[in-house]
Amino acid sequence: MINRAMAPQITEHAKFILPKIQRVTLSNGIKGLCIEKTKLPMVQFMLILSVGSILEADGKSGLAHLTSVLIDEGAGGMTSLELNNQFEMLGSSIQITATHEFMYFTLVSLEDKFAETLALLEKIINSPHFEQHEFQREKSKVQAQLLHLKNEPDSIADKLFEEQVFGPHNKIGHFNLGNEKDIESLTNEDVINFYQSYLASGKADFVYAGSLNKKELKILAEKYLGNLSGGSKIKTPKFIMPEKKRRLYFVNKPEAMQTEIRLGNLIGKRKDDDYYAKVVMNSILGGQFNSRINFMLRETKGYTYGATTTFSYRKKLGYFLLTTSVQSEHTIEALHDIFYELKQIKEKISAEELEAAKLSIGRKFPSSFETYYQLVSSLSAFFIYDLPLFYFNEYLTHLKNVTVDDALNAAKNHIKENEMVIVLVGDKNQFMNGFAQFGFDEIVELDDYGEPLSSL
Repeated sequence: MINRAMAPQITEHAKFILPKIQRVTLSNGIKGLCIEKTKLPMVQFMLILSVGSILEADGKSGLAHLTSVLIDEGAGGMTSLELNNQFEMLGSSIQITATHEFMYFTLVSLEDKFAETLALLEKIINSPHFEQHEFQREKSKVQAQLLHLKNEPDSIADKLFEEQVFGPHNKIGHFNLGNEKDIESLTNEDVINFYQSYLASGKADFVYAGSLNKKELKILAEKYLGNLSGGSKIKTPKFIMPEKKRRLYFVNKPEAMQTEIRLGNLIGKRKDDDYYAKVVMNSILGGQFNSRINFMLRETKGYTYGATTTFSYRKKLGYFLLTTSVQSEHTIEALHDIFYELKQIKEKISAEELEAAKLSIGRKFPSSFETYYQLVSSLSAFFIYDLPLFYFNEYLTHLKNVTVDDALNAAKNHIKENEMVIVLVGDKNQFMNGFAQFGFDEIVELDDYGEPLSSL
C-alpha cells in the first residue's frame, strides 16, 4: 500500500545524454553547431552576432536595441509588411534580440521552407532599409517603454543593480533600452552607422536543431550566410573594476507598500571550475522554493511572497544576486535575516541538504532540452561562454561529484558581503534610520534614472 501522507523520496540521480553535436564550418570561417532531430519536419536556427550594447558610443545608449528592432522593418526591396507576410506565408517566424554582448536572429521553419526562410534572413542582415518613418515609430515605442518602466519599482531596482554592480563606467551593466535623454537625441543616421560599423563586420556563429542533416544544412548556410564575417573580432571596451566596497543605493517611492531589494556582488566566469559547486550551493540558499532564504523570509517571517538567489553571467564575468520585495515596514529586519543566511551558508551545509539539492537539479536538467528552442539556446552557450562540446554530457557527473566542502567553499569565495551592492526601492522613511547598523561604506540616494541625489 502507498502511504499518501508521505511525499515520495527521490533516491536516484537522473541520467542524460544530449543528442550528438556536430560542427559545421563555412568557407568564410563562420562556425556552427547542429543537432539532427528527425521526428518532425521542422528546424530551429539561431544566428549569433558578436555585437551588443557595450559597443555603443557615449551618449548613444539604446542604439543596439533600436538597431535590432529596426533591421527587419523593411529589407531587400520589401517593406516591413511584405516581409512579415512572407514569413507568415512560409509558416516561419523570426525573432531578433540584442543584449549587452550579442545580437540573436532566431528562426523557426518547416524543413521544406527553410531555404526560403534563410533567404529572408539574408535580406534582413545584408540589405535593411532603415526608413526614417520606421525609425521614428520604433523610437517612440522605446520612449513609451522607458516612461512605463520608470513607474515600476521592480524594473528600477533591476536596472540600478546591474549598473552599480558592474560600475557606472562599464556599458556591460547599462540598461539595454537606453536612457530617455540619449534616446531622444538618437537619429536614424546613428542606427545606420551602428549597423555599418558593427553588424557588417561582427563575428558570426550559428546553432541549429532540426530535421535537415549536416550536409544539407551546410549547403544552405553557405548559400545564404556566405558573405558574413566568420573571423573578424571587434575590439570591445576594457572593463574597469569598480571599487570593492559595501555600497547601498536607494530610490525613494513615498508611501510604497513594499521595498524592492536587490543585493549581490561580482564573481568570475561561467566556465570556472567551481561552477557546479555554485549551482548546488545556490539551490540550497535561494535557488528553489524550499531554499533557506525563501523559507526564512516567506514561511517563517511572512515578509514576502518570495525570495530567490542566482548566479548570472556575461561572457567574461558575472554576478551573484538576491532578489525579493518585502513589506516596507520590515525592510531592515529582512536585511538582517538576509545577511544572517548569507553568513550561515558559509558555515554549515548538511549532507542531506546537499544531496537533496543535487537530486533536484539533476532531475530538472533533462527538461532543459525538450524543445527545439531549448536545444538551440543550450547550443548557443558553447559560443557565448566558450564551453567544451562534451560539457552537457558531463554536467550530471560533475554535479554528482560536488561535496559539502565544495559547496561551502563556493559560498565563501563568491558571496562577498564586504563587496556587495545593495539596491532598495521603496519608501525611505521606512528604512533610512536603520542603515547605520550594517556598516555600509557608502550610502547614496538616487533618482529613478540612477542619478545621485545625495550621499549619507
